[in-house]
Amino acid sequence: MVFVLFIFLLYLRYRNIQLKQDVVRRRESAKQREREAHLRLLKMQQCLVRDIHDGLGGIAANLAFTAILARKETDVTKKNNWIEKLERLAAEANTEVRDLMNSLEESTMRWGDLIAAIRRSAEVLFDPQLTTVRFNIADVPADEELGLVEGMSLSQLIREGMNNIVKHAGASVVEININFYGDFVSIDIDDNGCGFDAESVRKGRGLKNFAKRSAELDGVFEISSENGTHLNMVLIRPIRIVVTEAINDEVEQ
Repeated sequence: MVFVLFIFLLYLRYRNIQLKQDVVRRRESAKQREREAHLRLLKMQQCLVRDIHDGLGGIAANLAFTAILARKETDVTKKNNWIEKLERLAAEANTEVRDLMNSLEESTMRWGDLIAAIRRSAEVLFDPQLTTVRFNIADVPADEELGLVEGMSLSQLIREGMNNIVKHAGASVVEININFYGDFVSIDIDDNGCGFDAESVRKGRGLKNFAKRSAELDGVFEISSENGTHLNMVLIRPIRIVVTEAINDEVEQ
C-alpha cells in the first residue's frame, strides 16, 4: 500500500512538472507570436509611410520643380509644354490620393482594385500621342485580397517601373503583362525604348530600391536591356510583407 502511494505521488509530481513546462512553452509561444505580430505591424507601418512619401511626396516635388521651370521659360511653346506636364502631374496626384483614400476606406485591396489603379496611373503617366500602352492580363482573381499595405506597396512598385519608362526610355510602346498561375503571379513591364547601360544601372539606387521592394514582398525580379527594357517580377500568392532581420535589429535596439 505504501509503495502504491509512493508511485502515485511520483506520478503526480511528474505530471505537475509536465504541466508547468507546458505552461512555460505556451507563454513563450504567445510571446513569440506577439513579437512577430509587433514586428509585422512595424514593418507594415514603415512600408505605408514610405509608399505615401515616395508616391505623393515625389509628385509634389516634381510639381514644384516643373512650376519653377515653367515660370522661368520665355519660349511660349516650351512654356506650354511645361504647363501640360504640370497638368499631368496634378492629375497623377489626384489619382494617387483617390486610390489611397479608397484603399483606406476599404481597409484592404483586391487584385481587381490594384489592376484598375494601375490602368488609371498609366492613363495619366503616358501621353497617348507619344506612347501606346497595352495591357495583357489573364485569369485575374479579382476578389482575392492583397491586404492594404501589400497592395499599396505593389502598386507603388509598378508605378515606379512605369515612371522610369516615362523619364528615361523614350518608348513608343509599353506592354504590361500580368499572369496568374497556381500560387504565383508574374508581372512584366516591357518597352521598346532606348534601354539602359548595365554598369550605370548596377551603380544606381533605382535598381537597389526595386530589388529591396520586391524582396519585401517575398518576390524576385529580373531586368534586361535588349531592344528596350524588360522587367519581370514573380511573387508568391497570397502576397505578404516579409519581416527581415534588419527590422528585428531595429526593434531590439
